[in-house]
Amino acid sequence: MISPANRSRDNSLSYKTQFSSSKPTLTFSKLGDWSTMTAARWHDAMYVKNGYFAELWSETIKYTLNKAQMYCNGAHMCTNVEVGSGTGDVILGMADKFRLSIGLDINTEFLQFSEKRVTDDIKDRVKFIHGSATELIDIMKEEVPELRSGPVIVTCVNNTIGIFPDEIKAATYRQMQELAGENGIVIIGFWNGNKFGDALQHFYARNPKLCGSMEGAIIDWENHTLITSGGYRTHWSTPEEARSVLLRYGFDVIDVTEIGRGVLCTCRGKSVDTSAPSTIDLSIGKSFSPNQKEVEDAVTSFYQNAFQQEFYKEVWGGQDQHIGLYTDPSLKCLRTSKRISKAGCLATEKLLSKVCPFDGARIADFGSGYGSTARHLASNYNCSVTCIELSQYSNEINRKLCMQAGLESKIEIGSEKSFFKTDLNESFFDFVISQDAFCHAEDVAFRAFEEAARVLKPNGILAFTNTVVDPQVRHEEMEGVLERLKLCVMDSPDSLVAAADLAGFELVEFEDSTDSLVQHFCSLIEVLREKSDILAGKTSKEYVMSILKGLENWRDAGINGSLRWGFFVFSKSMETKSA
Repeated sequence: MISPANRSRDNSLSYKTQFSSSKPTLTFSKLGDWSTMTAARWHDAMYVKNGYFAELWSETIKYTLNKAQMYCNGAHMCTNVEVGSGTGDVILGMADKFRLSIGLDINTEFLQFSEKRVTDDIKDRVKFIHGSATELIDIMKEEVPELRSGPVIVTCVNNTIGIFPDEIKAATYRQMQELAGENGIVIIGFWNGNKFGDALQHFYARNPKLCGSMEGAIIDWENHTLITSGGYRTHWSTPEEARSVLLRYGFDVIDVTEIGRGVLCTCRGKSVDTSAPSTIDLSIGKSFSPNQKEVEDAVTSFYQNAFQQEFYKEVWGGQDQHIGLYTDPSLKCLRTSKRISKAGCLATEKLLSKVCPFDGARIADFGSGYGSTARHLASNYNCSVTCIELSQYSNEINRKLCMQAGLESKIEIGSEKSFFKTDLNESFFDFVISQDAFCHAEDVAFRAFEEAARVLKPNGILAFTNTVVDPQVRHEEMEGVLERLKLCVMDSPDSLVAAADLAGFELVEFEDSTDSLVQHFCSLIEVLREKSDILAGKTSKEYVMSILKGLENWRDAGINGSLRWGFFVFSKSMETKSA
């Protein structure tokens, strides 16, 4: 089972700590009212040179400008709308780069403080507006009618998103996505849960007049939360928690970056019918987002590649395309190529042993590849299996092998389909099975899980093997790993569980078997070196060298703990609704 996610690395104390105290000087009411917090005090604590958050301020500006260039053709083309602009330090720090800069805040004093700091060179391009984030779109239509003349970047940084009351979060998040629109992005900044202990010591304890004395404070180490006796509450989020939160609220997350004391995230905006009234609906629709289409195109291109198919045939064994299980000591006695083939069968058997398919069960195999799992189910469990696969080449191989095994009546292989949209009957299947396919879903795995929930019966089982990243790994450390499968991102165990939860699944088990991943790629490297000349004759020497480097990257990432692999089992909730 998965342990509690992302425990702070600087945590050495118990789950909750409460300090006894005399009554501290209050800067907040018992309800966390910000009215007594002066703008100047907040600015001095946050942004002065060598201040605790000074470096994060600078990095937030760099990150925003970089994403503006990457996704919106540069800041000079865009309007930056900051939700919860506070003292204006972030938005004013880059206002000279944007076409327009709009700050929205509910605190009048903070707005006045911001307005006084607008310099003459940017005064025609900067505006601060008083209002609630729940009315963001209507306010912008009224106050900034020229907003839509270019891409819109909606920012909400410095943990502002964490202080929104729960009852307005859904509305606020949807407003932000809709304001950004299909051509814009949303950038959200959290304070980094991995630095929570450091912040307690070096920020909160040293600034008692800012947020309240630490005496009498309640510290929840497990969840990185502080509540002072003055009513101030703050929650710090790890990178994976940040991703999970955004996924749960329907954001299309395209980047999560840990930068010192912050976690900065970029999400796509949403295309909406601007003539219709705004609605708050966090359910996931049936239509594809552009990101899903990109994922499908990448998967099709990868598995239709003739060189890749030669690699799977010569090195991987020609029957499986998934990672094997190497826990059986007898595998050491086999030739390497035979070991890979046998380990693949053992991985399939281990996965199926966790769900115990019954005689006559209906099973959908998502990302079926050459069909080895489907044939194992049909021949050993007497199940009816429907294969879902995007690659025409893989489907053709699957049909040929099924005919040779005499299993055509038990295995259905239709036209090329995506696990995002299978066109299968609703609530029809007892099990959905997959082996090492969902890593290709990148940051929209929850769409595939939603499709699995749609086709499964109530209490149906989703079981799969998958490669995931360690929650603490930085993106740049994974570039070589991602490049091998032409991926942009990869889920961690926790974000994958969050995606499944979003689709209506409950986790039954996660068994980490990363040792097998390492042994699998060591074995592949050995066979590739043995057959390098044969494979180069069918492909090219350059291709063989690039494949070897990719396999070595995966092996090394498994050894150093950056990359993990294991077995996931989920149960569909009785209350799950079809999409």
